[in-house]
Amino acid sequence: MRLLLIAFAFIGAVGLARGAERDSPRELPAGVLAVLEKADTLELLSLSPEKPGKKDDPKTLHGWTILGKTALKDAAVRSKVLNAVKKGVADNDGSVAKCFQPRHALRATHGGQTVALLICFQCLQIRVYDGDTSGVLTTRSPEPVLDKVLKDAGVPLAPKDRE
Repeated sequence: MRLLLIAFAFIGAVGLARGAERDSPRELPAGVLAVLEKADTLELLSLSPEKPGKKDDPKTLHGWTILGKTALKDAAVRSKVLNAVKKGVADNDGSVAKCFQPRHALRATHGGQTVALLICFQCLQIRVYDGDTSGVLTTRSPEPVLDKVLKDAGVPLAPKDRE
């Protein structure tokens, strides 16, 4: 009987975990989105997906080595990048992997607040740093948009492991 209760508890926990995955946020947190959309400065960064370094190193973003970056000053480019990221988040169907090897990031500052989104298109996760750390899921759809903006600015991209 005890073994049966343990089995049911395990099955219930797995079901709750899968349910939480399905109910994952389909949009960026409102405060983060406000900073991104009203940003005084907005940067798109190319990151090395290798094991993180020291988090306080100015050559890293939350420990991930910065390969290059570009300031998004043009309103049309900003809009294109932000819309692509928002659409990727909205379109995710709960698919996710565990690798987290980010190759892209957005960093924005507005009104003294800085937010950063580290994006791994390989595992479809975005880690959100806004004084706290949270996350949302995405699709791969924003990747070509972000890659093009970085390439057009002459920023090197990390090699891709998949495909």
